[in-house]
Amino acid sequence: MSLAIKRKGILTSDISKVTAQLKDQTKPDIVALKHAKDEAEQNHLIAAKQTDSFNRDLKEATQNFEQVQKILQAQGTFTKELAAVTSLYNIVTGKDGNENKLKLETYVVQNYLLKILNYANRKFLSILSNDRYYFQLSTESTNKQRDHGLDINIYDRQTNATRSSDTLSGGETFIAALSIALSLSEVVQSSANGVQIDALFIDEGFGSLDEETLNEAMKALTEIGQNRMVGVISHIESMKQSIGQQLLVQKVGNGKSTIKIITK
Repeated sequence: MSLAIKRKGILTSDISKVTAQLKDQTKPDIVALKHAKDEAEQNHLIAAKQTDSFNRDLKEATQNFEQVQKILQAQGTFTKELAAVTSLYNIVTGKDGNENKLKLETYVVQNYLLKILNYANRKFLSILSNDRYYFQLSTESTNKQRDHGLDINIYDRQTNATRSSDTLSGGETFIAALSIALSLSEVVQSSANGVQIDALFIDEGFGSLDEETLNEAMKALTEIGQNRMVGVISHIESMKQSIGQQLLVQKVGNGKSTIKIITK
């Protein structure tokens, strides 16, 4: 038997076996398989596009998150700065930071006023009031429209009580005002870095004083006058005797006046 015939027999046998195995098999639907393949490829393409879209969204979301983090960090810094500024504002406006809730400007003025009142108590008011009155700063406001802390009270040693300066008589009010005015010039000059106050003018008010108080007031003015010029505007005849240099103004009628310089 030739080799070719032998191979043919083997192939025929193999074909028979395969045919027997495929006898019960259903013939594949090539068209359906191709359709399924095309559909799978289409779904894969859609999924790839969706993946790209999701990746872009994720990248954008990540960038937004990082931006939000930066904003929150900046906001945290701003919040701290705002808290510091708010605290400073509350202190300056008297909402916080001091027991009496004083505004900064009121606090500064109060300190100067306290120096002036203390000086007035030592140098003038005790003498002019026969050691009866003593200036005190009020801790309460007498008017809701004004800043508290700048109102002046009077301590009366005769009654051992503190009362408002508004309760003083006309003469007592002038004494108090004169004491403050004289002290103001002294305190300002001593604390103004060399600024000199060379003149002080006082207009009227002396007529409300009794003779003893008037004499004490003139002594105080004389003491002040050793360091600066003190001018007094008054119609009181008795004062003319104690004032060395005078500027006398007399009416002559028709709305005219004459001025005469008197030196004693």
